[in-house]
Amino acid sequence: MKNIYVSWHINSHGIGFTKNTLAAFYSNKISINDPWIDTLLKQKEMENAFSRKDGFLFDEVHYLTVPTKVIEKEFTYRGNEKQLGLEREDDGGVLELKKVWTDLLKLDGSLEDLFEYAKSTYPKHYKKIEKQIWRFIHYFPLEDQLNWFQTKSNAANQYKGRFKEHLIVGLDDLRDIKGVAEAVEKKIREITFKKKNANYFVNLSAGFGEAMVVWYTLFEAGRLPEKTRFFRIRDDKSTTKHTKRFRDFYVKECPTNIVSSIQQQFEPFKRPTSTSRILVNKLMENYLKSGFAILLLGERGIGKSRLAAQYADDQSKFKAANCASFDDDSKAEAELFGTKKGAFTGAVEKKGLFLEAEKGILFLDEIHHLSKRVQAKLMRALSTDANNEFSIRRLGSEKEEKVKCTVVLASNLSIQQLKGQLLPDFYDRISQLVIELPPLRDTPQDRIEDWENIWNQMKFDPDVPESIPLQKWLKTLDLPGNYRDLQKIAIAYYTFTTFDDETKKMLPGKSKTALAFAQSQYAAYHAIDLQDLTTEFSIERTTKVQVHEFKKRFAHWIFERFGSFAKAIEHYNALGDTITKATLYSWRKED
Repeated sequence: MKNIYVSWHINSHGIGFTKNTLAAFYSNKISINDPWIDTLLKQKEMENAFSRKDGFLFDEVHYLTVPTKVIEKEFTYRGNEKQLGLEREDDGGVLELKKVWTDLLKLDGSLEDLFEYAKSTYPKHYKKIEKQIWRFIHYFPLEDQLNWFQTKSNAANQYKGRFKEHLIVGLDDLRDIKGVAEAVEKKIREITFKKKNANYFVNLSAGFGEAMVVWYTLFEAGRLPEKTRFFRIRDDKSTTKHTKRFRDFYVKECPTNIVSSIQQQFEPFKRPTSTSRILVNKLMENYLKSGFAILLLGERGIGKSRLAAQYADDQSKFKAANCASFDDDSKAEAELFGTKKGAFTGAVEKKGLFLEAEKGILFLDEIHHLSKRVQAKLMRALSTDANNEFSIRRLGSEKEEKVKCTVVLASNLSIQQLKGQLLPDFYDRISQLVIELPPLRDTPQDRIEDWENIWNQMKFDPDVPESIPLQKWLKTLDLPGNYRDLQKIAIAYYTFTTFDDETKKMLPGKSKTALAFAQSQYAAYHAIDLQDLTTEFSIERTTKVQVHEFKKRFAHWIFERFGSFAKAIEHYNALGDTITKATLYSWRKED
């Protein structure tokens, strides 16, 4: 089975750092057979690792890059820092040639020009210069770095034919998370074509937070091979002074399923303080005793599935399905009601979710995606007898089976939207007991605890950030994506803490602190939310409903983008608009 390494170009460290990471595997300091990678390494030792005759090599190394001009939009070109690097040099071998290196690093040409100049000017020292250039390689343009790795580095022979650069063209903005996601997904399809069963090791330390978010998103969406492992590189700042150039560094594995693990563990309604959340708990406790189906309404990312799971006495009896995942009616019926062997070609004996949830809870999310046919069959199934039992008939069977469970249905549409979209009889059947979950913007009392829970569930270290400016900012946010937005903020905030000092200096604008970086990343996410609004439009919903929904979300975006409606009005009035605060407030409260 092949072992494949994938990484973005790490601008702050360059190809030399990637080489030393590969050297950690080559020297067996790290093994792909380790169940969990967490190792402290000395970078200088890694430089010498490839001097051995044999060691572990990845079958393929795929290196994702963009043109230098794209990198320079976000990261300052490092050529003017060469002399600074020399001043911080802590290796005797380089310092012996300090005058030589001082002269060489003044050159403005390519790396090849430097070698040609060194060969003619310092022939006696040329071999040492070739050996020591790895210490300065990240100061040179990307093209020079890649050429050096494949021709002059001590890994060149070992990785000959195993290393492939993927130059991504058409991606002009590394802060465009949607563009990054589309580019990476395309390249991953190329890399994994006919190699789905290989082991993939993905380095998350790309130097820009958008890439990390994209990797997590693609894995959760099932776009990465199942045997994918994530790890990150981080300098050890606790043992090495900042004045030294080559710190020890950690290679630490990261969980691949951060978002789903949060969905599985996070219990947003466990200890609420806001009145609206307390009411939700009281209603759930009461309605669960009734035996009737319960309809949960709430915005995306508000924790509807977790609320339902929270009340399952036996988690093995909590069964859930997202109705949007049903490709067709037959699949929906098979998943819900089960099948008899031979019901159709390839059909096997299968219980179905209703029977699997016996004496437990069956949670059906996004029910507005169910077809009219499946709604009709589900409506009949939800008719209970005198013993409060459902009657289920598997596909291909003429026999009805009795099952007793609690059915909880959910949607992110409003009650008016559901009423206009579902079959009238089905709507009447499921809307007898309705609970509306409040969005996070309506529960500011729980905001800091929500933040702490998100951070802890993602298993980030160090401890939960609790600065006053951070808390004040969090409380001002409407969070239209609710907990998903808090996840995005936490990922961006944490990612900043993994950057070294050089990377932090290169960040654009005011993004020089974890809070500022998280704020800038969060603003970028909302621009994408607005662009994606059209994906929720439907020919099956009235124009009035969809216009109302658009205005509501647009008003939320405006507030998040400007921080207040007053600032937004000032901006739009300057463009000739006559929008008023009253209008924006009315949009935000659209039903």
